[in-house]
Amino acid sequence: MPLLCLILPHSGTGYTPFELLFGRKANIPGILQKESLVVRYNYDSYAQELQSRLQSCHEVARSNLRINKERSKEYYDRNNNVPLFAIGEKYCCTMNEFVVVDLQS
Repeated sequence: MPLLCLILPHSGTGYTPFELLFGRKANIPGILQKESLVVRYNYDSYAQELQSRLQSCHEVARSNLRINKERSKEYYDRNNNVPLFAIGEKYCCTMNEFVVVDLQS
């Protein structure tokens, strides 16, 4: 089960946690692996390539998280009923609603 948590894409970022940590897709045995990508690097270019892949993954993940955060806030605000009170007005608070009470009469 922990392996599945690392190789399944996160709904907010669009990337797997493994990709965000290591800058590449996980090499897993068996039926879950879709494509086998063989890339040969020399020692000099590997660090630069890894750094650029990690930076681009993090930028896209940050952008996706920002978009999902705005979408979640919009959904929350659409379904949230905020009571409006005037200054000096008395009110009674129950479990699910606010009731304005006229205590002067």
